[in-house]
Amino acid sequence: MTTHQRFVTLTAACVLALLQPGCLEVETTTRVNEDGSFERTIEITGDSSALARGGYPLALRGQWEKKLERNEKGKFRLKAIGQFGDVDGLNEAIRGEPARSLQFRAALERRFLWFTTTFRYEETLAVFYPFDAVPVTEFVSPGEIDLFLHHELEEEPYPTPGDSLALDDASERFNAWELRNRLEAFYQELIKGAERAGDPALTAERLMASKEEFYRTVPGQKDPDTAEALADYAAQLFGEAPVRRAMEANREGFDEYDRRLKFLETVATTGLKMSVEMPGLITDTNGPSIEGSRVSWSDFKAYCYVRDYTMWVESRVINWWAIVLTGVVLLALVALFAVSAVRRRPRVATA
Repeated sequence: MTTHQRFVTLTAACVLALLQPGCLEVETTTRVNEDGSFERTIEITGDSSALARGGYPLALRGQWEKKLERNEKGKFRLKAIGQFGDVDGLNEAIRGEPARSLQFRAALERRFLWFTTTFRYEETLAVFYPFDAVPVTEFVSPGEIDLFLHHELEEEPYPTPGDSLALDDASERFNAWELRNRLEAFYQELIKGAERAGDPALTAERLMASKEEFYRTVPGQKDPDTAEALADYAAQLFGEAPVRRAMEANREGFDEYDRRLKFLETVATTGLKMSVEMPGLITDTNGPSIEGSRVSWSDFKAYCYVRDYTMWVESRVINWWAIVLTGVVLLALVALFAVSAVRRRPRVATA
């Protein structure tokens, strides 16, 4: 397995899910209008009619025109179109909720320069990893993350072989961070359950004192690690009955843990492509694909496992009305100057 694969693979369950029916493909197109309004089109294609019930990791708040159909390959496609008068309305519709849907935020800057108007549109996809008990920087340095993003996702060559070897080591620590984070989230719910159950056989104090021992009990691999699976490991240390009583006392907490894990798997198996159509001529962007006034991004989702990713594009519109108006004014000034010059010219006396 390559460094890229080790670093980007979210969980073993996600990899398996990629091979199974049910994966989704999401494509969004945001059209930025000159007046600052927006039209956003979202097409979600998948193998399940669950699309009709919202079985996708996107928030579609407010008023959307939706249409669900089945294509010639038997897949379902949900097409949603929303109209928004300003960027605030767009943000309200797409902002999402942590660990429940992908979170987007948009920004638009317009600068009127008389002959031209410049536009800068930004859209940020926030980190979607739903477990945040342990910061990734406790295992992997920001510099190592930058190294991965620059050389693996952006496919830039390594300056030296040592950089590649360093990333190999960082990827192992990244995997350790991911496992530790999920175990910590489970363990905190187990402590809450023990406190609620009030079972002297399994107290919160005992759990806190045995945390590291529990971590060593769980194999160092990227299994799905559902609450039930991890409870089996906890039962090896603390006994079956006390662990089950703690889980029943905090059932909603463990259900939430499993829901977050399911959300992670859903995001991992969802293809995401985003496009922006700008007014006028595109002058700069960090998008890898430009076709006319359209910029597209794909294969960027891995960035958002550990940090936010911002897509941006700038364009310029020529204000022809301003050019015409300026020309008319200049011609008027020239004409006025000519008339004034003629009037000021002294008349020649006639005999």
